Amino acid sequence: MTDEPISFTDWLTDSLPVQETPDKKYRHRRLDENAALRQRILPRLKQVVFEAHEDARRHIRDIEGVSLNPVEISEGQDPAAGYPGQTVHTNNLMGYFGEVLTSIICEEFAPFGDARWEVPAYFFRFHYDEDRHREQVEQIGKKTDPDEEIRPGRTGEDCLAFIMDETDNITHTLICEAKCRTQHTEKKIQGKQGEVIITTEVSEAHQKISERYLVPLDRPRIIEILRDYSPQEKPKASKWITALQKLRFEEQRVPGYQRFDLICCIYGTIRRQGQTWIPREAHHPAYKGGRFLEAIEIYIRDVKTVVREVYDYQGPADDLE
Repeated sequence: MTDEPISFTDWLTDSLPVQETPDKKYRHRRLDENAALRQRILPRLKQVVFEAHEDARRHIRDIEGVSLNPVEISEGQDPAAGYPGQTVHTNNLMGYFGEVLTSIICEEFAPFGDARWEVPAYFFRFHYDEDRHREQVEQIGKKTDPDEEIRPGRTGEDCLAFIMDETDNITHTLICEAKCRTQHTEKKIQGKQGEVIITTEVSEAHQKISERYLVPLDRPRIIEILRDYSPQEKPKASKWITALQKLRFEEQRVPGYQRFDLICCIYGTIRRQGQTWIPREAHHPAYKGGRFLEAIEIYIRDVKTVVREVYDYQGPADDLE
């Protein structure tokens, strides 16, 4: 039946065989959207996106002393009304979508062939430039020029996933860098072997994730978020908090603790049929981390349309890049 639920692994499928180096330290994966299934996956995708931003909505209401039960709030009294689809510039909505889809990849697509990765929290409440913008709109109204409303993206790690063992200790950390664009920005440089095409966003992602630290810098932010949940809302929150606190001190970490890296690039333009933006045979030359790295490219035709739909976007139609 056409109305039967489908999974994200039905919607996004491998268009090329997964490529892995002999030492298994680098994997490349290319996923393409099955466009025929888009309308069937959209309700589930909208639900995941809504839940991903629920912490930020709760945080906004809590700061203003407003009831955390949205049923008890009229729209005119709700400081989180319209967030994020009607308050955040669509350039940043693309970034938000990239972070949410990356978390789905971590939990549903078994990076490094391991299906145990879990994403305990999202970081959207920490986009401080958007906080300032909401205050500005409240006081002086919305500017008419959409370009004037572009705020910097949220800083910090895009997505963090972990593997927790049966003793509630974190054994593996996966630090993720997400990029979501309608198309990549290319520039040509002269290399030793002649002219080379460099993809700016892809290079930047590999450079950023190369930083040499084992424990996520945003570990305290996850703890802060998890402390706001009740046991009924997030039963494992206390276990995650304790496990994340142990990561601070090397002597409290489990033997063999490792950090893994993941690049997730989502785009709406194919380079050429069968070709990829990220190298397949070896990691990108901009990557200097020396750890296990997986690079995932996801092609979603006209990705900006998907972003508009899942966020119920109601702004200008041509300000997505």
